[in-house]
Amino acid sequence: MTTVSSKSHPALKIVSPTPSTSTSDTNAEEDTKAPSELPPQEQVNNSPLPTTSKRRWLFLGAAILGLSAVASIPLPHYVTGEAEITSRRDAREQLTMTASGRVQIHVRANQQVQPGDLIAEIQSDELDNQLAEAERELERAEQGVRGANQQLMLAEARLSAAQNHEKIARERTQRSSRELKISSSLPQVQRLEREREAFSSEIAAIEASIAGIEAEITGLQGELSKIDDIVAMYQSLESKGAIGKKQLLEVQREQVAVKGQIEQRKNAIAAQRRQIQQQESLKAAHTAQIGEANQQLSDTLDTDADELKRVAAQTMTAKTEVAAAVAHIQSQKELVDKWETDIQQLEQQREKLQLVAQKAGTVITRDLDLLNGKRLEAGEEILEVVDLEQLTAQVRIRQEDKDLVNTSAKVRFYRQGDRQHYSAVVEDSSIVPVVQTEENQQKPMVEVRIAIDNRERLLLPGVEGYAHIDCQNLRVYQKVGREFNKLFNLGKYFPGLKGE
Repeated sequence: MTTVSSKSHPALKIVSPTPSTSTSDTNAEEDTKAPSELPPQEQVNNSPLPTTSKRRWLFLGAAILGLSAVASIPLPHYVTGEAEITSRRDAREQLTMTASGRVQIHVRANQQVQPGDLIAEIQSDELDNQLAEAERELERAEQGVRGANQQLMLAEARLSAAQNHEKIARERTQRSSRELKISSSLPQVQRLEREREAFSSEIAAIEASIAGIEAEITGLQGELSKIDDIVAMYQSLESKGAIGKKQLLEVQREQVAVKGQIEQRKNAIAAQRRQIQQQESLKAAHTAQIGEANQQLSDTLDTDADELKRVAAQTMTAKTEVAAAVAHIQSQKELVDKWETDIQQLEQQREKLQLVAQKAGTVITRDLDLLNGKRLEAGEEILEVVDLEQLTAQVRIRQEDKDLVNTSAKVRFYRQGDRQHYSAVVEDSSIVPVVQTEENQQKPMVEVRIAIDNRERLLLPGVEGYAHIDCQNLRVYQKVGREFNKLFNLGKYFPGLKGE
């Protein structure tokens, strides 16, 4: 900000009075002189003009010197402008509706509040309904998690049982397979094999005995053939009377005896053949038993293999159920997280429904009782809190006076229609041009911000008035020059006068 520099002027010289005669006396003496004593020129002119002109010049010089002395006298100077009080940006707070609903106000106009004081509460039915619905959905999701956990426990129990059954079935199948591969070494089969081999040995022995008996029969038959020939011969001889009857009978008895031996041998053979049949039957039975044992082992292996497949399928089903239960738990947990997040956000929104003061100040909004219980929409202003001790005002001054205003200059603010003034200081010397001016305002204006001392809190934002901004003293000629410049814009034509 530039300041006005006063030009140096020559000091006035004061002349002390002398005891000389007055002008009137001098003139009288001159009038009494004889015409002969007058100078030739004065005699010729014979007029008082030279004396009158000298007096005029003396008066004019004295007037000029007096005006010059007066013009150099420094006088107080101030800049005046209209002003409107505003609050500081960092010392005011506007409370608005954070959500649509009915507002309950807990303060009154002109009440002082501190940070954290409850100012108002918003009753939002929509938010309450959303919160209740979210809590119901959260309960459903939590029940879903609990149910899914129970399903998981059951599925895991079924899986564990199926895995145990599968293990047992697999071991049984492996054992059956091994038994089938080494069936000939099983005790039961070995016993049957031994018994079958014994039957074969017995059959071989019986067949050998039969062969011996048959050999005996062949010998007896040969002996019988010879006896038959002897009997026929003895019969012929006995008929001829060559031998006696007794000799024939002895040969015949021998014949019968041999035949009896042959028949006995044949019966023994028949008996032994029956024994062979019995042994063959027992051997076949043992062979069948061995086959049945092997078949039983094979069937057992097949049954165990089928059981293993069935239990393995149950295990896979149980695993699928476990995976499904785990996925269901995860989905339900995600729902729980979602609804918990929604509830947290809604709770945060509910906390925002309690409007508390962020700054210390005074409630300046009027007629708050008319808003109490009224439904307002989100974003609508409820009230304003302002720190009245920290008020500012924008003072409009003429653009040509801006170089006279300095930061921290003292200011007197007068409320419109009030003679009492309030102390203030220029807060910021940065000049802001007024873009929009009144239609009848021809001169360009600028704004200067001042800080007003309002410790008694008598002023409110929006109050209009005017301000006197103290400036450096100006000499009389400087003040006159500035006023002429304001009236006729002399600086436009005489740039040197702009600083005057």
